Amino acid sequence: MKEHFGKLDALICNATTTGRQTFLEITPDEMSEIMNTNVNGYLFCAQEAAKMMIPQHKGSIVMISSVQSKGAVPRMIAYAASKAAINSISRSIAIETAKYGIRCNVILAGAIHVDKWDTFSPELLAAKRKNWPLERESTPEEIAEACMFLASDRSATVTGTELAVDSGLLPCLLPYNKNWEEA
Repeated sequence: MKEHFGKLDALICNATTTGRQTFLEITPDEMSEIMNTNVNGYLFCAQEAAKMMIPQHKGSIVMISSVQSKGAVPRMIAYAASKAAINSISRSIAIETAKYGIRCNVILAGAIHVDKWDTFSPELLAAKRKNWPLERESTPEEIAEACMFLASDRSATVTGTELAVDSGLLPCLLPYNKNWEEA
């Protein structure tokens, strides 16, 4: 990359695998796969990016995490743990690379409209949206705008922080349902 572009100004880490296992179901292999993709992938990609940014004494690393890193959702134990790890790693990166002029921040994404949502009935969409204070999901473009802000000089003094782009989902996450397995 350096040979082609000459420098690296920003890195956006956005990869994930979720799994749908409960605490009692998850296997060591499933946990390892999720952690390798969601945590190790971000960590080592950011490490290589930082090495390229150090000589220019400037750069921004943005890691896409999830509001699920802040709470528990049934059948998402590994995903939530991996996203919480990303939040922690980002803070460490921010502290360790600040002396090189490199910033590292997290976007806590939630309630994002993805292609599968186009298959949902209007009734199901309406029911989902009633759970969110803004009663709409974020678009991928809105997540990209937040990334652009954190990658740009407009956020020159922002580092080690988490920005929620989630239609207000984080403050309420999900209502507790004791019978979640039946829901």
